Amino acid sequence: MGLYDTISIAKAHLPQDGAEKYFAIIGDMFNGQTKDLDCAMREFRIVEDHLEKYFCETEWVEGDPNAESWIDRLGQIKEVGEPWWENYPCHAKIRLYNFKHGDEDLDFWIEFELTFTHSKLESIELVEYEERPNQERKQQEKEIFESWK
Repeated sequence: MGLYDTISIAKAHLPQDGAEKYFAIIGDMFNGQTKDLDCAMREFRIVEDHLEKYFCETEWVEGDPNAESWIDRLGQIKEVGEPWWENYPCHAKIRLYNFKHGDEDLDFWIEFELTFTHSKLESIELVEYEERPNQERKQQEKEIFESWK
């Protein structure tokens, strides 16, 4: 397992042949995970032909020691000020993937390979696309939710 990063890219920039059912349900942006960058739960985006990394200032906010909920007793990191994006130097092949629950009878796995040369996005290839029946997953989820009652 481990940590990953997220890359956002307009779906119009992605090859879609053969994966039309997937692209019909995702909206205008594709958000995929990768383990080929920082692996630190960071956000990246592709703008035109280059990669950008999200930055922000943060501060620690103490939790309320008297709160009823344990989650409210924990502290948290809060963004302060205006966030910004910076170009991210990249000369590599990056695998970008996503698993999406479908509304009907299918779930989807999709994977792309992005090639950056001297920080310029040179190509995007659809590496793997799979439509998976989801009846078994839905049944398992139903049983789990019922066991929580």
